[in-house]
Amino acid sequence: MEKIKELNPEHYKYVVNLPRHRWATHCFLRRRYSILTSNCAETINSVIRHLKGLPITYLVEETRKKTACYFYQRKNNGENITSVVTPYAEKILGSSREASRFYMLNPSIDVLFQVIAADHTDVVDLSKKTCSCKRWDIDGIPCNHAMAAISFRLRDPYDFVEDWFKTSTYRATYNDCVPPTRGKEQWPAILSNVVLPRPPNVRIQPGRRKVSRRESIANGLIKKRCRNC
Repeated sequence: MEKIKELNPEHYKYVVNLPRHRWATHCFLRRRYSILTSNCAETINSVIRHLKGLPITYLVEETRKKTACYFYQRKNNGENITSVVTPYAEKILGSSREASRFYMLNPSIDVLFQVIAADHTDVVDLSKKTCSCKRWDIDGIPCNHAMAAISFRLRDPYDFVEDWFKTSTYRATYNDCVPPTRGKEQWPAILSNVVLPRPPNVRIQPGRRKVSRRESIANGLIKKRCRNC
């Protein structure tokens, strides 16, 4: 925040006047599961970008094909996973397990611990699956401090990972398939008394049509100049 205040005082004032749960990760009201942006939506947009100029029927069919392919690939990937959690969560657990070796613990009861690191001290509650560093609370995967407490109690760290990161959940997500469709020549005929919707009467502006996404103001304003300037 001090960096923002230094760069732009007006933006700093705007942010601090907002409720903290809207911009501070540690104050978020629910779990974030390590997702902080809408990049997943941007990924879909990039996949179908070259399809947007197609007629609606072809656009829907091509989108269905890609979705079916993704489900098929991920279903096969899920069948090859041998760990209890997904590779993404397994990597984080391994990193936390390695870092937790250098922490000191002061247990209060079987589920409540004071975890002392070189530069800070945190409190872990295994029964509530919380840590004062908030990383476990936000992501749903035990942080370094939680892993130290779990190892001290000789518990299975997989029991403290949210179900969304379990391999069983991953497989259940892609267990179904996107069914194939018949060709256009086999579609049922439309009754003659059905009035088909017509496209809106939009005046097409001269020049090349814009197909790229309009940049958000959050990405910064881009000043453009014509060739004559």
